[in-house]
Amino acid sequence: MILKSLFRVPFLPVAISIVLPAIGFYLADALPIQFFPASDRRQIQIEIELPASSPLTATAAAVARIQPVIEANTDIQRAHWFVGRSAPTFYYNVVPRRRGTPFYAQGIIDLANGSDSAEVAISIEQDIAAKIRNARVVVRQLEQGPPFDAPIEVQIQGPDLNTLKRLGGEIRLVLSQCPHVTQTRSDLGETIAKLVFDIDPAVASNSGVDQASIASQLYARLEGLPAGTLEHGGQSIPIRVVSGAGSNAVSQLASIELASQPPSPPLKTPLASLAKWTLGADNGAIVRVDGKRTNEVMAYLTAGVLPDGVLHDFKRRLKDSDFRLPPGYKLSFGGENRQRSQAVNQLVANAVILFALMVLTLVLSFGSLRHTLIVMLVGGLSIGLGPLALWVGGFPFGFMAIVGTMGLVGVAINDSIVVLAAIAEDSASLGGDIDSTCDVVIGCTRHILATTLTTIAGFTPLILAGGKFWPPLAMTVAGGVGGATLMALLLAPSLHLILRGKFRGVAR
Repeated sequence: MILKSLFRVPFLPVAISIVLPAIGFYLADALPIQFFPASDRRQIQIEIELPASSPLTATAAAVARIQPVIEANTDIQRAHWFVGRSAPTFYYNVVPRRRGTPFYAQGIIDLANGSDSAEVAISIEQDIAAKIRNARVVVRQLEQGPPFDAPIEVQIQGPDLNTLKRLGGEIRLVLSQCPHVTQTRSDLGETIAKLVFDIDPAVASNSGVDQASIASQLYARLEGLPAGTLEHGGQSIPIRVVSGAGSNAVSQLASIELASQPPSPPLKTPLASLAKWTLGADNGAIVRVDGKRTNEVMAYLTAGVLPDGVLHDFKRRLKDSDFRLPPGYKLSFGGENRQRSQAVNQLVANAVILFALMVLTLVLSFGSLRHTLIVMLVGGLSIGLGPLALWVGGFPFGFMAIVGTMGLVGVAINDSIVVLAAIAEDSASLGGDIDSTCDVVIGCTRHILATTLTTIAGFTPLILAGGKFWPPLAMTVAGGVGGATLMALLLAPSLHLILRGKFRGVAR
C-alpha cells in the first residue's frame, strides 16, 4: 500500500530519494582531505640536515647527540642510521635521494607493538629539537601513495637567481606562520662558503703559470692524485695521494709554492704573491625543472596533520601578504598536491572510457534510451552518498574514498538494473501500470536487500580493523549502499512512471 501510494505521485519518492545524495554533495566541501593516508607500518623516519658545509664527522656527532633521546623512548625498539646518504629502499615509496652527502643523515626507527606512530613522531621531534639547534630535523611517518620530498612544495621559476632566492625567503616566512609547519627549507636557501683567489694575470705570467695550471696544482694539493686501487673484501678501493694533508688553513694555503710550466724557467712561486684573497658565498644547489631555474620551497608538518588544510591556510596567508610575483616568474605547487592532481587525472581519464562503455552496454542491453538515462541518473546521484558516509564515519576524503565511491556507483547501478530489467520483462509494468510496477518492485526487494546486507557485512571488518588505509573505502561502500537501495527501489521505478506519464492516479 505504501509503494502504491508513493507511485501514484511519483515526484514524491523522487524527492525522498535525492535527499541523502543532496546532503552528501553539500557536505563534500566540509570533509578533510587526506589523499594518501599514513602507512600502518610500525616505523617512522628521521632526517637530519646540517649546513651544507658541514663535514661527515659533524653529522655523525649530531646523530650521537640524539641517540640517547631515542633510546629513552619506551615505544622505540631500535634505530638504524645512515650517515652521509639516504636509507636503501625498504618501503615501496621511500626512494633514496641522497648519496655522498656528508651533511645529511637518515634514521629508520622501529616501533613497539601497539605504538601510535603519529604520537611517537611528535614526541621524538620535540625532544630532538631541544637537543640540536644547528640542524634541520624532520620526523615523518611512512605514507601511502607516490613519493614526494615534502607534504607541501612551492616551486618558483624564473631567470634571476637572486630574485628566486628573495621570493623563496618571502614564501618561507609565510609558511613559518602557518600552524603545524615544523620546518621549512628552500633549494636556494643553503649557501656554501668559498675562498676566492683574485689572480693578477701579469704576475702569474711572469711566474710562468696560468689559471689552468694554478687550478690543477691546487686541486692536486688539496684533493690529491689517483695512485691506483686496493682490493679488499671483493671491492676496489681507490687510493689518492695528498701532499700536506690537514694544512688547508688560509695561512697555510697562502704558502703553497706553485711550479712554473714549460717553456718558462723552473721557478717556485708562493700562491700569496699571485692572488688576493676574499671570502664569499655560493649557492648550495641550482635546480632546473624543464630547463628553467627553479627555487623549490618545502614545508614539513606535524605528524598526523593533513596537508590540504595547511595548504589552504598558506594560500590564504600568501594572498593577504605583500608577496607579488615579478613579470616572467611562475609559481606552482608540488608535493602531495601535485601527486593528488596526477592521480585524479588518471582516474578521470579511465573513468571517461569506462563511462562510455557502460552507456553503450546499457543501451544495447535494455534497447531503451529511457531506461539507460534512469540508470545513469541513479549512478550519478549515488556519488553523493559517498561523502555522506564519510562524514558520518568521521573519515577524510582521499584516494581510497574515490575508489570506494566508484564501487558504490557500481552497486547502485546494479540494483537499478535489477529493478528496470524486471519492469522491462513485465508488459504491464513497462506500459506504466502502477499496480504491476509495485508487484515488480516488491519482487526485486529480496534480491536487492540481500545484496545490501551482504555488502555491509563484508565491509564491516575493514571499517573496524582496517587500519588507516581501508576504512575510507569500506565506509564509502558500506555506508552508501543503504541510500543506493532506496534509489533502486523508489527512484528508478518512479522515474520510469514519470517518463511514461503515469502519475496522479492515472493507472493506464
